[in-house]
Amino acid sequence: MGDLGPGVQDSGWTLEPIDFGGYRHFMFKEICEQPQSIQSTLRGRLLFESGSARLNGLNFTPADCEQISRIVILACGTSWHAGLVGRYVIEELTGIPAEVEYASEYRYRPQIVVPGVLTIVIVVEAF
Repeated sequence: MGDLGPGVQDSGWTLEPIDFGGYRHFMFKEICEQPQSIQSTLRGRLLFESGSARLNGLNFTPADCEQISRIVILACGTSWHAGLVGRYVIEELTGIPAEVEYASEYRYRPQIVVPGVLTIVIVVEAF
């Protein structure tokens, strides 16, 4: 690694290890792969035959689900944009009103506990 001045160092990284898969750049590759990523995420969870979903770990009974009257999605950054897409999908599939809020703002307001509100938090783990 060479010294490029005060506080700046060359990492020595190259782009060779990145497989662009024939795309111009990695972001464009990720954009084009989104349909497959969504399909993989939902595989085994959406049960089309019965018109239901398997959401392992939530442990909601059908009666619990019937009590949901509003959904709040909390996220930041790119996850917030994913939450916006999720809002449209949730509202279309369930008929339950949904809203998306910035998690960074949500935490500073007083929380009013209202029965029937399901809060979904989108967390992206940095790698």
